[in-house]
Amino acid sequence: EKFVAGAYLEGGQSSRALTRVKQAIKDGTALSLDTLADGRASDFLGPQYDLYYSQAWLLVHFLQHGENAAHRAKWLRLVGYLRAHEGGVATFRRVFGHLPSKFKEEWERHVLELKEGN
Repeated sequence: EKFVAGAYLEGGQSSRALTRVKQAIKDGTALSLDTLADGRASDFLGPQYDLYYSQAWLLVHFLQHGENAAHRAKWLRLVGYLRAHEGGVATFRRVFGHLPSKFKEEWERHVLELKEGN
């Protein structure tokens, strides 16, 4: 059982955020990862705030734990830039060597494979 961002995954309490993003992926209404990376504070407070927060949480989960934590070291480097208020697609590209959208298939697979509740 993993406790992630206030919700148990893999055998615990179901996460509303996980359910929301899984549905958005299936419906084709998920935000692009590039849009998410370039999101402004106003986007996280706007009409799609729940999707922005939910997807951001799951992108962080993917970068820390997905693909056997293959991206964790670069994620931690990106966090350093974020702490210095340097974010967005350009910073992501500087750290990872490509746009966030390159992770689309892997990220979606990761999210869809996460277990909800019991």
